[in-house]
Amino acid sequence: MILRYRHHPEVFHETYRFRANGEGAFSAIKRHQGPFLRARSAVMQRREAGGRMIARNVDLLARARAAREVL
Repeated sequence: MILRYRHHPEVFHETYRFRANGEGAFSAIKRHQGPFLRARSAVMQRREAGGRMIARNVDLLARARAAREVL
């Protein structure tokens, strides 16, 4: 990462700026669904995390649809 910053700063900034989006999404998931996974194995932890992301997206879509219906 540091080498990319030193040798290609424009590529680094173009890519790194998306980090805030990812951090915000994970923070929201942790706030709503808890800061830890219950699964024990790595495979199941990955599936649980993916399920949480899908649940978060469905929740956001439902909220957006409800907000449009109110207007």
